[in-house]
Amino acid sequence: MGEWLADGNDGAWTVNLDTGNGRWSAAVADGMGGHQAGELASETAILELHTFADALESEQTVCAVLERVNERVFQRMYAPRGRPGMGCTIAGVAVQGETAMFYNVGDSRAYLLRSREILQQSVDHTLRGKSSAQGRSHLLTQSLGGTSSRITLAPYIKRMRLAEDDVILLCSDGLTDMLSEDEILNILLQESDNPARTLTAAAVDAGGYDNVTVIVIGEEHDANAEVIRDRLPA
Repeated sequence: MGEWLADGNDGAWTVNLDTGNGRWSAAVADGMGGHQAGELASETAILELHTFADALESEQTVCAVLERVNERVFQRMYAPRGRPGMGCTIAGVAVQGETAMFYNVGDSRAYLLRSREILQQSVDHTLRGKSSAQGRSHLLTQSLGGTSSRITLAPYIKRMRLAEDDVILLCSDGLTDMLSEDEILNILLQESDNPARTLTAAAVDAGGYDNVTVIVIGEEHDANAEVIRDRLPA
């Protein structure tokens, strides 16, 4: 088991798998679609996070790392390919033994599949009561970058103990805008060699209008990820 990264238009993910010390981490980042250079923002966030993955040990260190990631995104706004106000959301998990720390900024989500139930482990940082045509608000109150001036970063962090058969799902809103939690659960309960690919295909078949980024990690799947890019209409 080792480390791998991927990036694409607006969607990026990283998996830093167990290297023998019982620690591993994973995250997805999703570029903000209403802002130019979302792909650079998500790529920057994932690369910076990957560099400091070993530091994700406590709520305090997770906050510190995300502050560093946020600073890097702001720096890249004025680099080649950068754009003022570019930004992304992020959702991830850091695991040490049987203890997991879920975290997110924005509306990318983390879920836990346990005992045939799907349980959200993240919080959408959006304006409540402001729904889009898809029935879910995308007016973000928190993001990495995404504003012309810095605002106070307040990531959501949740620590919990994992059970043997738990399955972790990290995803962008391109998945959860198109599939309900019951639909996601039904797919995860099916036997599949690559549930991440099955989920992204289902989102596209449902009329997916956004990039879809998915990571699924469980004892039976080890870790698999899928990014569907360029789904926005011309």
